[in-house]
Amino acid sequence: MLEATQYIVENPLGGLIRDRFALRGRLAEIGLNHEAFSLSSETSGTMALTFWEPDRIEALRILAKLQAMT
Repeated sequence: MLEATQYIVENPLGGLIRDRFALRGRLAEIGLNHEAFSLSSETSGTMALTFWEPDRIEALRILAKLQAMT
């Protein structure tokens, strides 16, 4: 059985938004509110956006949208 592929983006949006709820709102604005992702934040202030099992094309689409927002 294949391992689940995951894509992790640390400090999405270049770290401009450090509040996880505000970041979730910004992601919803570009249509990512229905994507399979989780947000986590470290005490150091680092945010991590983790996508589970997207196919490569979907992952690239998501990452391109994030890059366009920075």
